[in-house]
Amino acid sequence: MAQALRASRESADDVAASLYTFRTPLPEHVGEITSLMSELYAISALLSSLEHVAEDPRNRRCFNMIKPDLNVVQSSYTYTIEDIGDIFRELDGGDASPARYKRTWLNMNRFFWDQSQYTLATRLAKYKTIFKEFYDLVRDGQYTSPLLAGLVNGFKTLLSTQDSRFAARFEGMTLRPDDAPSGNGASSRHRPRPTTPVRDPPVRDRPTRDHPLRDQPGRDRPLRDQPGRDRPLRDHPMRNHPVRDYPLRDHPIRNSPVSDRNARRRRSYERTRPPHLSPPMSPSSGTSSEFPPSVPDIPTSPHTSTTSRSSAPDIIKEHWAKETFGSNSTSTPLPSVRERSYCRGEPQLGIKQWIKDEGFEELLQLSLNDESDMRVSFYLRRLDYRVRILCREPHRTKPSDYYCLPLNLLEILRDGSCLRLCRRKHGTQLILWTQLKFTTLEDMVLFHNTFLALRSQDAGHVIGGIIDHELGHEDEIYAALIADDEYVHALRVYKDLVTGAVRLQASVFLGEMKHTPVWTAFVTHNLGKRSWLKSYDSRTVIVRDIKPVVFISMDDYTSPQTPQGHHVLEFKSSSDARMFLETMDELSE
Repeated sequence: MAQALRASRESADDVAASLYTFRTPLPEHVGEITSLMSELYAISALLSSLEHVAEDPRNRRCFNMIKPDLNVVQSSYTYTIEDIGDIFRELDGGDASPARYKRTWLNMNRFFWDQSQYTLATRLAKYKTIFKEFYDLVRDGQYTSPLLAGLVNGFKTLLSTQDSRFAARFEGMTLRPDDAPSGNGASSRHRPRPTTPVRDPPVRDRPTRDHPLRDQPGRDRPLRDQPGRDRPLRDHPMRNHPVRDYPLRDHPIRNSPVSDRNARRRRSYERTRPPHLSPPMSPSSGTSSEFPPSVPDIPTSPHTSTTSRSSAPDIIKEHWAKETFGSNSTSTPLPSVRERSYCRGEPQLGIKQWIKDEGFEELLQLSLNDESDMRVSFYLRRLDYRVRILCREPHRTKPSDYYCLPLNLLEILRDGSCLRLCRRKHGTQLILWTQLKFTTLEDMVLFHNTFLALRSQDAGHVIGGIIDHELGHEDEIYAALIADDEYVHALRVYKDLVTGAVRLQASVFLGEMKHTPVWTAFVTHNLGKRSWLKSYDSRTVIVRDIKPVVFISMDDYTSPQTPQGHHVLEFKSSSDARMFLETMDELSE
């Protein structure tokens, strides 16, 4: 095993060195290229560390425990490195012009996106994270990882795709001209050979197990700390390494009007995506496909969990999304338009039963108040927090049509009084899948943010970068950092250009969930009122008469409030607080 780790380490160094040659012909991509090189060198260093602990007899028991899952990840990693090498062979020959480098670079990015629906940079970050988790587990037998089960499950899915691609290439081998029988009438049979070398599949020491590695909830540990005022604040990135030196603190950020705050709840993760709740499936059984099969498969046994849920909270019943719609007290009409809600996708027969068989449960159903009478539902799977959207389009003379897709395949855009859910084709072209018409701005904003939050919290299909987090036809009036329930959040003030409505929004500032909305509050009705904003000190503002709508579990976020229930905004600097008050005064005029 140590030899295999050494080979993987050397291949990472080789690919990083090859990437360096792209810097001169592609100056516009130097930042991305350098970032990929950095990730590869970090992976190389981690593999070297794993190689050393693997050779230590004292670590044999812990290493044998991770070995099956390590084999999965290393096999997937080998495919990835070799795929990069195959793509780089496009530069072989005399014409290594900038145009050819550009074409190779684009082909590489497109290949990895098409294979896994996330970028090569995201994939390398995942490899780096999981190799670090393996290293920590071998060195410290008591270490528990809240990330490992989800990451291993994701790599099993990826490896299944990679194995299938290898098998397809093997089956598609063709005869070369010099492999044909000779012209003397001989009937000797020649073994076909591929036109390009065919790789041996990565070797696994033994079959992978179907249960997650050390899937117990870990002891509470914050992620990397962010500089704070009187103590560190946590951010939201996927952990590059575990931090075990700073326990959670039970007191607020500093002495403030916020009192009677609940003690921090035990958490198995810190503003990362929710962990898997049941064992990841093996590649042979597969994971849920993006689309239902055209012919029903043989029924499979339902997903089960070895973890008892008798005492655990019900994820569906207590999900934050159930409190989102109908909780707002304001209503800002949107202009009446001639458009209507409709679906452009292909109707899917039997889709409701199919998603039920796949383990999805209805989380939320919304009726659109327009002439279409369309209904939209979100379905959540407890296993990995995967969410699908189901649209029902009724007809007067025939049964309703149903349309369904996972959220990670869709992007959401605003067009006047409508939201358009689109699929991206060939990386640049957006294809309309569904249009939803809204009558109030509040419902549109809440749907938009709910969509983004549910998509970001998917533990099995990570979105590499959110590019549709801004709602169209809104002007960002103000932005600053705040300390929000011990996290660093980005606070923004938006003014709708169509209705003139104003709202506040806090979003994740750093990490894998960057830009994910945490809460929003509509404040148009407060503009012009006296004393709805009050300075507590140079960096703290108390906000009265607002009802923040939260897009994250109560176990992971508590709105900071005074004993009277007023919301508290704690800015990172006094100048940010002053500018916020000045901005709101200007909007009141």
